[in-house]
Amino acid sequence: MPTRIPTLIVFLAFMLQGCATDDLGKSYPSTQRVLVVESRSDIGRSYEVMGRVRVRVAPYKNPGILRMELIEQAKARGADALVIKDLPDAEDIAKSTGDKDDTVTGELIKYK
Repeated sequence: MPTRIPTLIVFLAFMLQGCATDDLGKSYPSTQRVLVVESRSDIGRSYEVMGRVRVRVAPYKNPGILRMELIEQAKARGADALVIKDLPDAEDIAKSTGDKDDTVTGELIKYK
């Protein structure tokens, strides 16, 4: 029995490490407006990267819906800006299978 406890602790540590993600990042009080840019160089002021947000691409969603979902998540997390680099077009979305790995990611930015 005593040898099972260290093994269990090591196993749980590895399992928890697999759950860790940088997507959570920091949160601040919610914001009403978010600047949406395609590159960090478009921000033009001092900032910190808070983390990331993701939305799943599905065949029934258009690019506008994906963009709005990312913006709403960014507002809820208190971001001042959102960097969306690769928003798929309608043709790419139509080809989507809705797989869990088929996502669009945005970086959350907080001004300093």
